[in-house]
Amino acid sequence: MSTLTKAYSDSNAHGDGAWCVKAIRAPIIEVDGIKQHVFVSGGLDGVVRHWTLKEAVVKDELTSGMAKQMQGMSLCYREHKQGILAVDIAKDRSVIVSSSMDGTMIILKDFANNFQEFDVATAELNACDAYQISLSPDARLVATASAEGKILVWDVSTGSLKDSYLGIEKEKRLEGRMTMDLKFSSDGKRIAC
Repeated sequence: MSTLTKAYSDSNAHGDGAWCVKAIRAPIIEVDGIKQHVFVSGGLDGVVRHWTLKEAVVKDELTSGMAKQMQGMSLCYREHKQGILAVDIAKDRSVIVSSSMDGTMIILKDFANNFQEFDVATAELNACDAYQISLSPDARLVATASAEGKILVWDVSTGSLKDSYLGIEKEKRLEGRMTMDLKFSSDGKRIAC
């Protein structure tokens, strides 16, 4: 189990800018009656951040009334050596996946101690195979999309390759054809790209 060494609460999320963001759309998590919005971001600095934004009611100085304000905190995972290309997070926050220009896919899972301890699985990819990433709805599989139109499907528990699909027959492929995005269907049986 890895341990997170530092938690950040600054507003300067990524030193070199955020490259990708994925949010948990629904449900909004409630802890002690406080609504929390959760998302992950990946930056060109090679850092994946797990954000929790809490709705807080504060006194509005302009109107002397009360207003909702978002207060944020992020946890920082420094597992990649180069910039992050894509991130995804499971709806129940049990798994965070990221792919990088360094040709790795990192799977963070089995979180404990308020997301500061976790297990890490690493898959070595060709850097061209890591442009996009998507978790299945049950967070048991993760798919990566490549610059060559190839889709790779990985087992989250082991980080091992399960399947490989080529989107277009090689003879019919155009130079520069790439898979720009992909997403599992709601039942997890198909991948749209």
